[in-house]
Amino acid sequence: RFPKAFPKKERKIFLEKGEAYFEVAHNAHSPFIVETNGTEIKVLGTIFNIAAYPEANVATTLVSGKVEVIAANQTVTLAPGQQAVAKNDMLAVAKVDLTPYTSWKDGLFIFKRQTLDQVMMQMHRWYDFSLVFVDAELKNYRLTGAIDRNLSEQEVFNILERTNNIKIEMDGRVGRVRKKK
Repeated sequence: RFPKAFPKKERKIFLEKGEAYFEVAHNAHSPFIVETNGTEIKVLGTIFNIAAYPEANVATTLVSGKVEVIAANQTVTLAPGQQAVAKNDMLAVAKVDLTPYTSWKDGLFIFKRQTLDQVMMQMHRWYDFSLVFVDAELKNYRLTGAIDRNLSEQEVFNILERTNNIKIEMDGRVGRVRKKK
């Protein structure tokens, strides 16, 4: 959400849920601020990504420039290539590979040693289906690769099935992940 016109003292928007990629010009007289799920990101002229899904922690990933992340009564300033994750009453900062966090805007799913659970969560968000792991140990399979986001869900499932020992079956809008027999 954002106003029709920003007041002169600040440019503030609200990300209720989802993911957003920003390229923001620095303006010392009117800072750009993003609020989401108890986290506030103050932009100091930069390019960054925010992931704020209801089932996950708020993650702010800095591509270039500088942002200040405020959450859990803590404030951190990120450098390019760093990610701040607000979870529970903590704010953790780590250096990350930017590609998996920004590739969505270029029409790609990119996975680098992500668990099948994490990969399928992205599929759930993109294709809007519920998910059940029939074989729970499959959640921990690690995947690396790239898939075009413009493919149908069945085409993506076919790719995942060919590269792993899994079967993904859809029953209405519920996906069931199991081992291949």
